[in-house]
Amino acid sequence: MAALIGRLRAAGATVDATDLADALWLADCTGTGLAQDQGLARDDAPATGETAGTGDVTGSGAPDTPSLAHALRPLRGYGPWTRPSGGGRNARLDEPGTARTHAAGGCTVPVFRRTRSGQARMQLLVDDSLSMSLWDRMVEELRHACEQAGVFRTVTVHRLRPHPDGEAGVLHGSGETAWLGPAGALCDVSGRTVTLLLSDCSGPLWHHGAAQRLIHRRLGTGPLAVVQPLPERLWSDTSLPTESGTLRLVPGPGGALAFDPLRSATPPSYEQRPSYEQRPSYGRRLPFPVLPPTSDALGAWARLLAGRGGGALAASVAWAGARDEGAVPRPRPAHPPERLIQEFRSVASSAAQRLAVHLSAAPLSIPVMRLVQHAVLPETGPGELAEVLCGGLLEPMASEADEAWYEFVPGVRELLLRGLDLDEARTVLEHCSRYVDRVFGRRARNVPALVLGHLTGGPVDLGETADGPVPRPFAEVPRDVLRRFQPSGIIGPSAGREDNTVRAVADSEQALAKARSHLRRFEQRGGISDLWEAVRTLRAAARTVETATLLAECLVALWDLHRDRGALQDAEDAARAALTLIEPDLARAHFVLGKVLRAESEAAPDAETRAAVLTEAADSLERAYSLLRSDPRPLLDVLLCVVEVVRERYRLGGDRRLLYGAQVRLDALLEGWPGDQPLPGSALLARGGLLMALSENARLRDSSDESRALAVQAAADFEQAAALATQTEEPRTVVCRARLELAEARAVVTGDRGAAGVVSALTDALRTAGDTGELRLRGLWRLAEAHTERWTRTADPTELDTADGYFARAQAELPADDPRRPRLLTARGRALLSRAEASADVTAVTNAVRVLRAALAQTPESDAELPARLLLFGRALHQHHRSGGTLTDLHEAEWLLSRAARGARAAGDTSTEAHAWLERGDGLLVLARAQSATSEYEDRAAESYRRAAAATESSADHLLAARAMHRRGTVLERTAGPARALDAYRTAWSHWQASGETRGAEGRETLGRMRALSGPAV
Repeated sequence: MAALIGRLRAAGATVDATDLADALWLADCTGTGLAQDQGLARDDAPATGETAGTGDVTGSGAPDTPSLAHALRPLRGYGPWTRPSGGGRNARLDEPGTARTHAAGGCTVPVFRRTRSGQARMQLLVDDSLSMSLWDRMVEELRHACEQAGVFRTVTVHRLRPHPDGEAGVLHGSGETAWLGPAGALCDVSGRTVTLLLSDCSGPLWHHGAAQRLIHRRLGTGPLAVVQPLPERLWSDTSLPTESGTLRLVPGPGGALAFDPLRSATPPSYEQRPSYEQRPSYGRRLPFPVLPPTSDALGAWARLLAGRGGGALAASVAWAGARDEGAVPRPRPAHPPERLIQEFRSVASSAAQRLAVHLSAAPLSIPVMRLVQHAVLPETGPGELAEVLCGGLLEPMASEADEAWYEFVPGVRELLLRGLDLDEARTVLEHCSRYVDRVFGRRARNVPALVLGHLTGGPVDLGETADGPVPRPFAEVPRDVLRRFQPSGIIGPSAGREDNTVRAVADSEQALAKARSHLRRFEQRGGISDLWEAVRTLRAAARTVETATLLAECLVALWDLHRDRGALQDAEDAARAALTLIEPDLARAHFVLGKVLRAESEAAPDAETRAAVLTEAADSLERAYSLLRSDPRPLLDVLLCVVEVVRERYRLGGDRRLLYGAQVRLDALLEGWPGDQPLPGSALLARGGLLMALSENARLRDSSDESRALAVQAAADFEQAAALATQTEEPRTVVCRARLELAEARAVVTGDRGAAGVVSALTDALRTAGDTGELRLRGLWRLAEAHTERWTRTADPTELDTADGYFARAQAELPADDPRRPRLLTARGRALLSRAEASADVTAVTNAVRVLRAALAQTPESDAELPARLLLFGRALHQHHRSGGTLTDLHEAEWLLSRAARGARAAGDTSTEAHAWLERGDGLLVLARAQSATSEYEDRAAESYRRAAAATESSADHLLAARAMHRRGTVLERTAGPARALDAYRTAWSHWQASGETRGAEGRETLGRMRALSGPAV
């Protein structure tokens, strides 16, 4: 009985003898003994591994939600956050007591039960960096645990991202409508908010101190702890270093903590520690605990705050300062891959080591890694995956996408793949293939499925799909797996040596028949083993021109699959070996060598090397051409390859004589084509391409008539090629390409990229493209541009709606990491902004902001187009504010437009610089209107207008300078007086005169203000 009374008093409950008797009677009626009261026992019992006087937070393993909830229950008894209540609005109705009163007295009198009304609020802050997506489930577990603890009045979750002002921002909303606000509003000065910050401390918030500064501000208003999900041995590799010691609770509200480090002396960077009565600050830095996500650790911290853990807690502690600059993780030394793997295996668990081997066959994004982990090692969790991520084997990829991508340190993947057997590789590729189908659609190019089909020998049916919205690692990594299982003797120094599996075939005819049989099966079924067998058969055959050239073509096909430079080198060696043989079919040897060199130019490391390889390819094709003058079909094959090489050489050197030479040869071939055979559409398509390249060259030389005449000839070729390809039932890709080129030719002829003939050709091309990714993308993009161009001529907003529909479909076709994606998003955002400005469409401007924000996120800082895209985004934010947005739009636009102006100035783009300063000034004036008196916003606006006018000096854009100085004058009238305003108006008037726009509305207004300020003599 004494123990029960003591516990009730310790919990803050005031009971008399009657209350105690009622409690005992109720316990007896329900059959619940005092010893079975799990809630009371768990609140006071020390966690495993703790002493009664000092807590210890060195737990391991992630607990389930109920254990976390019980760990947080000691906060129920913390005085500053709770108060006893009687029959007020926080009291609870005692239904059994009310019933007994009614039975005894015959009247209903409500009986209220004395409760303790929780006043504490739980605030869960979640670092929303890309690497934290690994711990989404833990966020939900913590939230549910806080809700089930029954301690907190409210539980809120906020996600943190870097704000444009350099501090931490809070993400509001979700999906496409999400926006970023300042994190200052998270601080609760009442001291009744408990904060847990879940982070792996490895993201950008920690690198420059934004998270540390937020913690420092938050520590002044209530208790806070960082929950670190990574294993403790990995904490030293993050941007939040910790040290061990003892935390003490400082008397007073707010949950302030003092820290006693285990080290013997305080480092010189810390000031002398104040007494425990004052708020502890070591060199203006405050300590806070860093806890693993375990019930032991969270329970010990909760008991410390509640004053029930002996007043001290052994914990790992980090520091936060008001001007903390953060800490970037130390770069790892450049070790060879063998040593990196050895170091990883020395510290990683066996499950993490096995997981790393399986991940060597997968693209390294968080969702894919989790998928592979669940498929091959379902007994492991995020801890093992975190070991791999932080084990020194991976490095983040340079990507602006919304998804974290990693890649192995060079050389590591190849070594890890050696530990993967074929069945395991097939399992990983199968799940990657399903992921591509599920996320990107069956129309996307599924390289994992392709490689899986090659490895299993089963059918590979990808239709005519060329590309899709699939990131490049889904194509590159499966090719590495394919190379891993390629038999020895196919490529490299050992190739061609006899082994026990392949006998030398003396009869070249027999070898050719066998190799061609394997090639047919490869083309029909896609099993790469057939291609490997063809290569091995040809290597073992007697060397002739036919066997050597067929071997070279097989090796080029192998290179197309896995991009192994060794295959190209062996193909070149085989083609050159064919030239040393004295046989009548040397034309084919030269032709194949030209094709091999053409493929090799794609892998050249620089433009100079590429030009040299293409020149050699052209020489080899020239020899083949000279040997095939009498046979039109083989000659056509050679000339088509010649055209490809010529166009590549023209792109590198700009010599249009190469184009003329190839055109003359195609003219001669088509004129002498046998009359009983239809003209080849491929030849017409190639000649049309040459004519369009010459037309573009003429345009660059300011010869518009020549450019238009060449485009007319090209249009005739493309139209005839499309018709012939349709009649002869050639692949629809040929028809589609001809119609796309026809649209480009008609645009040059008419001088209108949105002409009716252009749209008609593009529509036909899109219908013919079907599911062919690259051609479909090109058709959709061009149709969007055509309808945008039509809007500029007709001012019909429905044209912009149609254009946006095509842009959206093109966006869905483009791979997520394709370098063209920011350009497409910018074009779409510009069209949406034009739609919003034309009709004040709120939906259009909201979509414009969303699309342009995505374009900026994927634009590298080194991109020359970044200033122009920043300017466009700033304009969109201003339009969004005019359509009912908040002042946040204007503040964000001001910062972005400043970046745009400075970036344009550094790049020498004075036009973008001037427009950015002008747009920034307009936004600052809107901000100034919210002020009751003259504000600094007006002064900054006047300065922006001055800079806009100054930026136009080199470009002599008098119209823009006049507008900037006129608006500067209107501001100076209110802030600096009539004299300075008059100077600005006079400068503006001189620019109006130079531009010839003195009769416009703004010009007349400038003149009117000059007269008003200086008198009628002006």
